[in-house]
Amino acid sequence: MQDPASTLPLRLSSSAFPAGGLLPFVFRQNASNTNPPLFVRGLPDTTRSLMVMLEHRNAPIAPRTHWVCWDLPPVQKIAVGEQRGKQGRNDFLIDGYTGPLGQSVSGSFCFTVFALRRALHLPEGSSRYQAQRLLASELLAYGELPFYA
Repeated sequence: MQDPASTLPLRLSSSAFPAGGLLPFVFRQNASNTNPPLFVRGLPDTTRSLMVMLEHRNAPIAPRTHWVCWDLPPVQKIAVGEQRGKQGRNDFLIDGYTGPLGQSVSGSFCFTVFALRRALHLPEGSSRYQAQRLLASELLAYGELPFYA
């Protein structure tokens, strides 16, 4: 990936919870299991696509990917239950979003949105790691939204 210092920062937020806050139950795996709304500000003018990822950063053993989606149009709002773009395979072997399970303030999660120079054109069901290999040369900016679940 490019040196993060050379990329512009995106501002990522949600109307469902504050940065560093608690993810509402409705967006969890044992409820509606859909992604919350995400708002992206500061997209560079040359952005041609977005990639979004949800990661459980302090999962036992290693971080776990709960969602990866690429080739989203360069929009300022990623909708609840987002269906645009291509859904990647998460660490639960599901293509699409798998929300956190249960409720524990010890679970540190983070949404990350990447602004890209072009679409990645990977097939649905590709892994986060396949997407990240292509991401390295296309990254313009990224932003994070940490939360607990």
